[in-house]
Amino acid sequence: MIYYTLLPQEKIKALRKEYHIRLFITIMFFISCILLFGVFLLIPSYISTYNKEGRALDSVKEIEKGRAERGADEIEKELKSDNIRLQSVLDLSKYSINNSELIQNIISNRSNNILIYSFSLNKEEGTSTPTEIIIQGRSSTREALIDFKEGLESEPSITKVELPISDLAKSKNITFSMRLESLKRDENIKK
Repeated sequence: MIYYTLLPQEKIKALRKEYHIRLFITIMFFISCILLFGVFLLIPSYISTYNKEGRALDSVKEIEKGRAERGADEIEKELKSDNIRLQSVLDLSKYSINNSELIQNIISNRSNNILIYSFSLNKEEGTSTPTEIIIQGRSSTREALIDFKEGLESEPSITKVELPISDLAKSKNITFSMRLESLKRDENIKK
């Protein structure tokens, strides 16, 4: 910048302003040239990536075509349906209770004062009706019979316990007949 001139002060200010504008324009020109050069450097990598994407899409189409020709899609559908069936069987077997477990649960609630003479299980296969169990036996006291009934009612695998009132009429040496229903398979799954 020229500091020693004979120009008036307004002209010097105008010259400084023009100098700063030209300097700014020159700097912006060089920055835009650098950006443009960078864009040109990215073009080959863009083309390379675009070609690789096209080849990858073509290979995916060939693989899908080969799968369809080999029948892999049908096999995959069958495997999925078999997996669903297997899972439902595993879920049912996990939640269902078998007869030996049911008998064991009933006997574990029995005290020494209870003698069981008869044990009957009735269940219709293929239906969702609960298993009906009839227990006949003898109790030495009324309290032992009531405790046995309450123990069975607290058992999670048994939904219903029926003991006729007439069986509780005596206080000692009671012959009883008790009707139980075990848990339905559908009810067990909900729990």
